[in-house]
Amino acid sequence: MNVRRLPRLAAQLDFARKLGMDDLVEHTSSIVWIGHSPGSFHDDFADNVVVQLTGTATFIIFPAQCAWLLKKSVGRNRTLAGHAGPLQWVRRGMKRGKGRAPFYHVALKPGDGLAVPSTSMHKVISRDSRRLALNAFFEARPGRMQWPGAPANAFYRHDQSALAMRNLWIKTLRYLWESREVAIAMHTERIELIRRRSATRRRQRCAHRASPPAAGV
Repeated sequence: MNVRRLPRLAAQLDFARKLGMDDLVEHTSSIVWIGHSPGSFHDDFADNVVVQLTGTATFIIFPAQCAWLLKKSVGRNRTLAGHAGPLQWVRRGMKRGKGRAPFYHVALKPGDGLAVPSTSMHKVISRDSRRLALNAFFEARPGRMQWPGAPANAFYRHDQSALAMRNLWIKTLRYLWESREVAIAMHTERIELIRRRSATRRRQRCAHRASPPAAGV
C-alpha cells in the first residue's frame, strides 16, 4: 500500500529529510508491506531503504556490480531452466563453499533497517503473517544521486535525456495524485490507472444520468 493513501502517516514521514538528502531527492515513494511473502528476485531503479516494523523478513541481496551477470538468469535470454534462479546459478558447477558472485543474507527483526542500492538484484522472504515493513524509493533530482563509487547505479549510468524524461514522469504522477487523486500502479506487465472521484462528483454524475431529456432532443 502506498503511504500516500494514509495521509496521517504520510504527513509525519519524510525519509529524505531525516537522512539529510533533501537536496538530492525529487520525490520519495514509500510503501507499506504487509504479511508473508515467498519472494522473487528483482532489481529496482532507485536506491531504497527498508524498515522492519513488526514480524521478521529475510533479504538475499546481490551487489549491483554483479547485476549484469545475474540478468542472464532471467528473461528471454536466461541461461538456467525455468525453475532455477540466481542462487542456483551461483552454485552450479562450483566447489563447495565457492560461488560465481557474492551475496548478502540478512535477517530483519522489528526495529532493523536496510539499504538496498539501485539495480541490486534482491529477494524478500517472510513466513510471518504479522510482518509489517515500510520502505522508501528515492527518485533523484536532475543530476543528483549519481554516485561515482557506484557505477551500476541507474542514475549514474543512464543517458541524461532519459533521466530527464523520468524526472518529468515522476513530477506528472505526483501532480495527478495531488490534483485529482489519480494513481498508476505498475506490476510487471500490468498497468492500472485508478481515479477516485469525490462523493459530490459521483452524485452529480448520477443525477445527470437520471435527468429526463430536454424537449426537442
